[in-house]
Amino acid sequence: MAIQYTLTLAAALSVAELAARAMPEPAHRPIGRDGLATADLYDSHGFALTVLTGKTNGYVEADSDLGVFEWEPADYSLVMFDLGKADRLARPLAAMLTVVRRVLDSGDEDAVLVENDDVLLFKRFGGVLVKHGRPGFWGHYPGLDELIR
Repeated sequence: MAIQYTLTLAAALSVAELAARAMPEPAHRPIGRDGLATADLYDSHGFALTVLTGKTNGYVEADSDLGVFEWEPADYSLVMFDLGKADRLARPLAAMLTVVRRVLDSGDEDAVLVENDDVLLFKRFGGVLVKHGRPGFWGHYPGLDELIR
């Protein structure tokens, strides 16, 4: 089974803007239009990347350290990572979190990162980032915890 991660941002962004924030190198940037862009980055980064923008009436539900987390952003955009069936995830996870960090650093939107549509890994509201899933996710691979602060 593939492992998927979804970064949800509370913002109505253009697909070109969010794709450039995620992957500033043109050779790796997702290509598309009308709110959808994709890039097969399995060889270079270990994942496929999808950017969806212009969404409304969002809903995120995931298990967190404090029970069920629910969030309903009015306008939202998504950055989705498909890590496939990799048995060695350290490299793809580090590459993915580097992209997530780049997106977070280039904007101030409220945001959440969810694994496989059901496990909350972090939430950022009002500029305050709170990680969930410690030590499970963040402590399992050396160096991941330091990539997102």
